[in-house]
Amino acid sequence: MDQQTSDLARFFELVSGVQVRARRTIEAGLRGRGLTYAQYTALAALDAHNGMSQAELAQALDTDSTTAMVLRTSLEKKGYVDRVDDPDDGRVKRIVITDSGKSALHSASPETRSFYSKASGILSEADLKRMLPALQRVHEFLGETSAQKKEVASAGRKKGRPGKEAGKAAKGKAPAARKGAKAKPAVKAPAKAAKAVKGKAKTAKPAARKAK
Repeated sequence: MDQQTSDLARFFELVSGVQVRARRTIEAGLRGRGLTYAQYTALAALDAHNGMSQAELAQALDTDSTTAMVLRTSLEKKGYVDRVDDPDDGRVKRIVITDSGKSALHSASPETRSFYSKASGILSEADLKRMLPALQRVHEFLGETSAQKKEVASAGRKKGRPGKEAGKAAKGKAPAARKGAKAKPAVKAPAKAAKAVKGKAKTAKPAARKAK
């Protein structure tokens, strides 16, 4: 591994570690407010863009639809969000933040502000201006890479469908073949013939005795 590759590996390792540690620290403060870090970020996203669909919420949080559904369900149980019909499409439900959700968000905000206030002590404005453009490029690069992988995986699944259908068709024909295979009178015939021979032998014995 050359030096540049080694430095890049260390860079991504540090970025990942920073995200994990920052989340852990912020969540420790949010726990007293009855929120997880994920719930807090979901409420913040809805407060900024209220009325998102579940798919839009997943995109805003950079997560998958299943995780967004779990978050939405947990917040709905707390009474922090509600779902309403989309006025333009009855098949779509819009997620809206309730007054209770806004109160929970605003009461938890000091916890996050406190964390960023402490972080400002080690990162100057000049540091941020220098690092943010580079991190933004990396973020966009990873987003594009992830999207390309999803497209390739989706294309692979679609390509594999004909094979699955052929497999189902083959399975469908199999029972007919098995039914045909059951009809094997030639195999049972020798057994019947053997019984018939035995029967004849039994009837022959009394005749032999009479002859004596």
